[in-house]
Amino acid sequence: MSKLKPSLLVALLAALYAPHLAEVTVDRTGTVAIAAESALVYSAGFSLWSKGWTGFTHQCYMPAQLHCTRAEGLLAVRSVGYIPEFSAEVESTVLKSRRAAVVNSTITFREERTASLAWGAWLPVAEYSGGTARVYTLREWPTEVRLPEQPGDPFVFNAQGVLAVVAESNGWYVVIAALSGYYPHFSLEDDRYWGGSSYTIGWYLLLDERAPAGLKLSFQAAICAASTLREAEEFVDACRMAAEVNMLSKAWPIAELAQESMEALARLDIQRVRQLHSTALAAVSTPRAPYGFEFELVHAEGTEFKSESGFILQLHGINYSGLEYGDFSLQPSDLEWPRKKGLNFIRLAVSWAYLEPKPGLLNPAYLGYIRTVVYWAKAQGLYTLVDIHQWRWSERLGGCGMPEWITPDARDYRHASELFFTNASAWLLYARAWKTIAAELAGEKAVLGYDLFNEPMPSDNLSIRELSAILPDFYSTVAREIRKVDPLHMVFINPVWGGEYPTPDPTNIENSALDVHLYFGLTWDSNYGYETTSREEIAEGVAKWAQLSRERNIPVIAGEIGVGSQAYNATGYIRDLLEELEKHRMGYAYFTYQKSDNWFAVLYKNGTEKPIAKLLDRTYTIRSTHPIAEESYIPETAEYKATYTGQGPAVIQIRLSTATDYPRRYKLDLSSTAQVTWTPENRTITIVLQLNGQLTVHIHKRGS
Repeated sequence: MSKLKPSLLVALLAALYAPHLAEVTVDRTGTVAIAAESALVYSAGFSLWSKGWTGFTHQCYMPAQLHCTRAEGLLAVRSVGYIPEFSAEVESTVLKSRRAAVVNSTITFREERTASLAWGAWLPVAEYSGGTARVYTLREWPTEVRLPEQPGDPFVFNAQGVLAVVAESNGWYVVIAALSGYYPHFSLEDDRYWGGSSYTIGWYLLLDERAPAGLKLSFQAAICAASTLREAEEFVDACRMAAEVNMLSKAWPIAELAQESMEALARLDIQRVRQLHSTALAAVSTPRAPYGFEFELVHAEGTEFKSESGFILQLHGINYSGLEYGDFSLQPSDLEWPRKKGLNFIRLAVSWAYLEPKPGLLNPAYLGYIRTVVYWAKAQGLYTLVDIHQWRWSERLGGCGMPEWITPDARDYRHASELFFTNASAWLLYARAWKTIAAELAGEKAVLGYDLFNEPMPSDNLSIRELSAILPDFYSTVAREIRKVDPLHMVFINPVWGGEYPTPDPTNIENSALDVHLYFGLTWDSNYGYETTSREEIAEGVAKWAQLSRERNIPVIAGEIGVGSQAYNATGYIRDLLEELEKHRMGYAYFTYQKSDNWFAVLYKNGTEKPIAKLLDRTYTIRSTHPIAEESYIPETAEYKATYTGQGPAVIQIRLSTATDYPRRYKLDLSSTAQVTWTPENRTITIVLQLNGQLTVHIHKRGS
């Protein structure tokens, strides 16, 4: 594909050879320059192509209107221009000091176009040839990339989740960083392949995609020339913090903090950026009331999940995949979907490999991204169950999640599991990673808990029975280390393969629950559905885990349920499975929130819902002061029944499905007199009464 070229709307020409001569200037076309003896960065800004990577537009040639102001030691330059070839208006604001600048650019398409759009920068080959660029990503912090001396393969480095690039020339370290978030497409390329004379850096906002009329896209970036590598690294870390505040502001009302962080970056006031980052984290740590009540710590009490104030909670959720295998496209809007479906938690899969890419070297950007997603979920009223996830162990072995350095001699993923679980010293290294996460989230009440290990795998030399015997000591070791920094959050324990029955007894671990993964028949393979199992097998399978919960007096949740959307009778399978889970009041998390036309994803690639997704939108009791004896929901008619037992003052909160047109077409019948409050904004009915033995609730169509 044709790639980035120099000459853009808002260009940052960095030409630095001594700090006292470095000076940011703005010319009459709107081009921003940092002028000195030799250019270290040709230019930086937006670039556009037509469909099929043709029709590249040199944006700096278009006329621009300039507006300049000065405030608090910064020059703010605003430019506005129009690109007729794309029917697009581009507006940019540059905040600049002597050696740094922050650019905020927005493009608005006035007519529908199919286009590719990138924000990037151009490094002259003559200044950097044969040198090393340090790329700071969510996967590794940093990774070193050699810039080729001779032209060849144009694709030098491609990755997702890139924050910044640092390149050195003539004693200067140029930093180019994205502040808008972590984009799914980034490339560093050798432009000589297309006849240019630069190395190009680009974050892609569109890749040969349809841009509808009215589409507005923004990108914020920072550029700096540092005199030492340490100064460059400090600026990168400040960019990381400013980017996190910016991402949090997409879901929380802290836009002023985000803007102030940008201004502090432009002034190279690193200490102020740190202060604003701390202020932002304190702001999003405040309570939220998603369903009319604030988040409370959840703990295990017998077979129930309970809040601090004594409410029994029912957990209906969904898995969020991507962070464990390098897909960093998640946005705050993606967390709106489960809220609209009435779900109350997400199970968030994360990667030890990205958190600790080298032994003892933690990736602060990845840790911050985990924290950001937790707060995005919180803003939507969702608890987060954090899951250090592995699937087929590691990238080298065909999977994801675990770092290569923990089992470097493994022949395959099951051999890696064997090496790990038979080496207690490796457990402590794993527990160290968990302690890092737990220390960050210890005070956050919107965290449901920590899912300690995903689907432990046996091997030819480590049988299911042998691994099951090891797991209690392993889980106890990890939990004990977590409790040193976070004594309050729950821990969740997964049996062999996620659902091997019976499972080791974890009741020696205080405040714990079982997380079982229920894939009946061959439904763990997305190609197989109801033809490989039966309603009887589903009923028996759920019932035995419910029985185990009662025998061991411990909560059980189905942390993964699902079926390939293209599989045989997929909707029928999920309908029956949810009915059985509700029969036993067992919580669950559907696998998974993703956009794909097949597989386990609940959305099609274009973002529309699959039929299977509609089954997750249910009427259920979110919380109650007294136990639920029976509960059922019929999706075809949206009819709901529940029975509660006990004595004394009772509060019951029921979330209604979107199919339940209450109170216009549906009515509520109660077996006892009670105070009833309907809250339409969160679709909840709150029932307050003096319970005397039993209460029956029936929600149904009027006249039925």
